[in-house]
Amino acid sequence: MDTEQSEAPDIDLGPWTERTLALSTAHWPGLGTCEALQTTLGPAYKPHDYGGRVLVGAFDGTEKCLDKLPGPVAAIIKEAHAQGFRWVDFDADADVCPAFPTFDW
Repeated sequence: MDTEQSEAPDIDLGPWTERTLALSTAHWPGLGTCEALQTTLGPAYKPHDYGGRVLVGAFDGTEKCLDKLPGPVAAIIKEAHAQGFRWVDFDADADVCPAFPTFDW
């Protein structure tokens, strides 16, 4: 039996790669943030058990709907878009980013 493994070919996964910014839900001003995201962003927001994902690529950062979100959350979405992220994943287990405010709730 031949146990030698062949080298994997070089595979360019670039076209299928989407940048995601993973941040703690501590950046949400409160429990109502999930509902605000869902109501305001509709299909661009995907809730999950421990937070939710925002499809940042759906925005150019100037949409008026972002003004309806809590300010700190809108700022994160705008900054993520400006830096070329496709998604922001707010997750209870993700790290806190010191560049954005956090909240105890």
